[in-house]
Amino acid sequence: MSIQFKQETFRDDYSFNNSEWAIQRFPFPFHEDSYMYSVNIEPHCGGPVGSVYEKCFDVDEHYIAEIKERDIVLGEDPLRCQSLPHMTLVGWDLLELIMVSKSEDYPDLFELQRKGNQ
Repeated sequence: MSIQFKQETFRDDYSFNNSEWAIQRFPFPFHEDSYMYSVNIEPHCGGPVGSVYEKCFDVDEHYIAEIKERDIVLGEDPLRCQSLPHMTLVGWDLLELIMVSKSEDYPDLFELQRKGNQ
């Protein structure tokens, strides 16, 4: 896999745009014209190779720029990300799921080393 990460921004010069590759991967057409908001919790079994549904967490050409933007936002407003006490443990579970999934799905981009509970 060789994702070509774009050098882009979401502020000031706002250089964000989609490549032809990103546009082709977008899940169009939608099969309905309207959708109800819901939480669809179900196991992810993967989708067609090359689609946005193939991996548990899709990493595309915008990933690095998005992470940089999140760093800027949280640096300016650390309280933007909060977790209530009753949600702290599940937050750690989610972090583990994301780290394991990305290291398995994108071994050329993410690495996770585990030693027991560490």
